[in-house]
Amino acid sequence: MFASSRAATGWLIAAALALVVSAGGPRGAAADENEAAKPTPVAFHLVVGHLSPEPGPVDPELESIHRILEKQFRYQSLRMLMMRDLLLHLEEVGAIELPTGKRVQIRPMHLGSRGVLVAVDIEDSGQLDLRVPNRRPVVLGTDNYNGGKLFFTLQPDY
Repeated sequence: MFASSRAATGWLIAAALALVVSAGGPRGAAADENEAAKPTPVAFHLVVGHLSPEPGPVDPELESIHRILEKQFRYQSLRMLMMRDLLLHLEEVGAIELPTGKRVQIRPMHLGSRGVLVAVDIEDSGQLDLRVPNRRPVVLGTDNYNGGKLFFTLQPDY
C-alpha cells in the first residue's frame, strides 16, 4: 500500500493538491500582492494521525478529515496520535516532531483575503509552499509508520 519514499512524496503532493483544489483552487501570492500584511499572528491547529490498512475504528475527532480522505485513499482505520496549536507571526518558524522523529517546520509567509501562504518543510521528505484558507484544514501525508501512513493536518485561524 505505501511502498517507497518517492511514492510517499507523491502522496504528500497529491493530498495537498486535492485539498487545495477542494478548498476553491490554488491561489497565487500575486493575487494578494496589494493587500498589506496583517501584524497579527496566525494560529495553526495541527493534528498528527495514522491511516492503517488494518481493520479498526475511525477516531471521532477526525471525522471531517475522514470524509475528505475516504474518497481518495484506501484504509481501514484512522486515529489521532497528537494535537498541537502554534501561534506564529509572519516569517516565524514553528515546528512539531512526528512519531518517526522527523521534524516538520511551518512558516507563514503572507496573509491575505484568500488565505495564508505557508512554507512547510518535512525533514528528509520535501518542501512545499501552499495557500490555506482560514479555518480550512489541509492534509499532508508524510511517512510509512506502523504498517500504515502518517499524516498531519494544518488548519490556520486568523
